[in-house]
Amino acid sequence: MNGTISEISFLNLTELRYLDISSNAFVFNLSLNWTPPFQLDTLIMSSCKLGPSFPQWLRTQRRISHLDISNAGIGDDISSWFEKLPFKLNYLNISHNQITGEAHKLPSVVGNSATVDMSSNCLHGSLPLPLNARILNLSKNLFSGTISNLCSIACQRLFYLDLSDNCLSGEIPDCWMMCKELNILNLASNNFSGRIPASLGSLVFIQTLNLRNNSFSGELPPSLANCTQLEILDLGENRLSGNIPSWIGENLSSLVVLRLRSNYLDGTLPLVLCHLPHVQILDLSHNNISDDIPHCFSNFSAMSKNGSTYEFIGHSNRRTFPFFIISYYDSVRVVLKGMELDET
Repeated sequence: MNGTISEISFLNLTELRYLDISSNAFVFNLSLNWTPPFQLDTLIMSSCKLGPSFPQWLRTQRRISHLDISNAGIGDDISSWFEKLPFKLNYLNISHNQITGEAHKLPSVVGNSATVDMSSNCLHGSLPLPLNARILNLSKNLFSGTISNLCSIACQRLFYLDLSDNCLSGEIPDCWMMCKELNILNLASNNFSGRIPASLGSLVFIQTLNLRNNSFSGELPPSLANCTQLEILDLGENRLSGNIPSWIGENLSSLVVLRLRSNYLDGTLPLVLCHLPHVQILDLSHNNISDDIPHCFSNFSAMSKNGSTYEFIGHSNRRTFPFFIISYYDSVRVVLKGMELDET
């Protein structure tokens, strides 16, 4: 749909509580000092042409708990905008804009167990903590600094945490036993270093662990054998050393993606890796593995399914969060010891 939305369009809608005009080509002709005749509970204006500034009339709303203005052409500074919002949000999605500034005031407008997606913007500075969110996606920004205090002040309720593609650095804390409900953890493409903390093995419900493209060193912690629900384990492009542990094949039978490429792993390939019945992507290339590829690797039934492209693997949880379909997609190459694996 297209057309112009002006103040007259809302003139008699005094009882309006829910407004969804997403994915339309409307042009908004609203004065800067417009005060709407309504008080909304839910506002969804994703993929509309709102920008380049934040809608000033939002500051007149005092009841909004669900706000989605993602992909709306907004290029404003977020720093002062958060300070003047008079409501608490249970759902906030401002992703895929060009929003700048520091988000340190975010906790003041987000309620407990909220869903927050601020990915794919130009936000910088330290992470906006403490934040008692249930789902938190801050990926593809310019956040910097460490996450040393993350576990103790922000992760008790976390189900989904994505901090990938930022400028975060330092060691990640060894306190993940505080985050028992965490299901998806993505810290890929930052500047983290040090050893992978053993307490990650306390995340018994975790399905996705993505630490790729950092500078983690040392051996894989044996405690990860406790993460028996893992479907995606991506530790590629780090500085990990030691043998590929046999517990991967013995304990992680739900794995669909196992990616350890571009590390310093050595020794032989454990035959128990052949016991992974669901694996579709297995990438151990660019390591120091001395053995030939075991013949049993040709028996991976999930790789042999007709129509499988191996390009994108994802999973979602629709029951717990109906307004936010949690999806994790990862594009990886299917290679073993530098050679592309071609299964047809």
